Amino acid sequence: MTSNLKRELDSRQAKALEELEKLIGKKIPQVEKITGDRNPQGNKFGLEKFGSSFGVKIEEGNIIGLSLYDCGLSTLPESIGYLKSLQILYLRNNNITNLPESFRTLDSLQILSLWRNNITNLPESILSLQSLQELWLQYNNLSTLPNSITNLKSLIYLNLGKNRFTEFPEILSKLSSLQKLMLWDNLIPTIPDSIGNLNNLQTLGLNGNKLTSIPLSFRRLKSLINLDLSDNPWEGEWKGIENDTTKRVLELCRQRAPIMIYLCYSLKDEKQYNINNIMQDLKNRKEIQDIYIHGEQKFLDSHLFLFIATKDSLNDEQCQQELKLAVTHDIPIIPIKASDIKWENLNKITLGMDYDMSEKLGFEIECSDELRKEKDFYDTLYEYIKKYKRMINLFDAEDEKIDKQWLNIKIICEKIINSIEFKEIYFENAEKFKTLDEKLKTKQISLENYVFKIGQILKSKKDL
Repeated sequence: MTSNLKRELDSRQAKALEELEKLIGKKIPQVEKITGDRNPQGNKFGLEKFGSSFGVKIEEGNIIGLSLYDCGLSTLPESIGYLKSLQILYLRNNNITNLPESFRTLDSLQILSLWRNNITNLPESILSLQSLQELWLQYNNLSTLPNSITNLKSLIYLNLGKNRFTEFPEILSKLSSLQKLMLWDNLIPTIPDSIGNLNNLQTLGLNGNKLTSIPLSFRRLKSLINLDLSDNPWEGEWKGIENDTTKRVLELCRQRAPIMIYLCYSLKDEKQYNINNIMQDLKNRKEIQDIYIHGEQKFLDSHLFLFIATKDSLNDEQCQQELKLAVTHDIPIIPIKASDIKWENLNKITLGMDYDMSEKLGFEIECSDELRKEKDFYDTLYEYIKKYKRMINLFDAEDEKIDKQWLNIKIICEKIINSIEFKEIYFENAEKFKTLDEKLKTKQISLENYVFKIGQILKSKKDL
């Protein structure tokens, strides 16, 4: 340590620096900026990459940064605890196995890099650092994490790549502050459902593990932007998932996630329409978590409402109340119409000014006597449910409303396109449609403008 540097520091900080120099066998120069390699794996996330510096940074008489890479350190002196203003500490490429007890007093420490050391157990002294935001532990020998890691309330970045984890450390699901989590190149075979609790997670690196599938709770990772699933032995329906975008992976998990269904019917129909068989079959289906039946209290927990529409159920007071509740709480209704009524009969039940159950096209099944007795009916019903839950987000109320709006638009458009009037207008204005199509393809007009101009052409037929 130079005399100028020694004069700039108080005696305790000077002592800590002198003891560090003694351990590494050379002077630690003062530098203007502490930098370290922030992207050692070279992954696809585009994290900033800096060169590494060796030295100490001082501001207003306090050590705020230390970079001691490749120094052969196996430990740190107890006097490290004197550096109360230390914010950044880079200790890459050393032989550290533990840290001194005084380390827990570094209340200002925000970034700690310990990658490429010999750590087999996370030092308890780290787990008291309330200000710690980034913890770099890649290329060590960790296989477990202590429950006390949840004490790191400010932690937003945790890198555990290239360690020896054979299980996903489930305790991490309680680190709600995490925004970036790296677990690449471990031996992890499965991910627990609890990962869905990481609401703030934006980046997740799981490449180079033993994963064959991912939990459907991934759908709850609403902040996730960057996801690396490469170099895993994916199986079954998950094959090729490493090539999907993050948004597509989350959507797949949402579509495949099991739902809870409420089954509404008249007790008079229970035997005639084999209600128990319907319920038992649906319970055994992969994408259905549970079936709630007539009169149960879990009505509002349901994602979907199945209504067995018959002459008796249309006049059943309990069914009418439950249908109104479903509309009030925006629970989607799929009517299963018996052969003894017509679709328009469903409107005998008043469900609100804008709700017309007879107009809910595309997800309704005629429940004929013959079909009910066949397994085909159960398969057809399940396929309808699967199709619906893939098109409509049943887990997020806001997304569900948007999805329903698009579905209604789709139904209306299909009606228009299949109408005789539309075909007449199309042939009368074929050149206009062709010109608009070309402009859209060549990006001369926007999609919104294209739809508007199509609408203007269709106005020529008022009752289309």
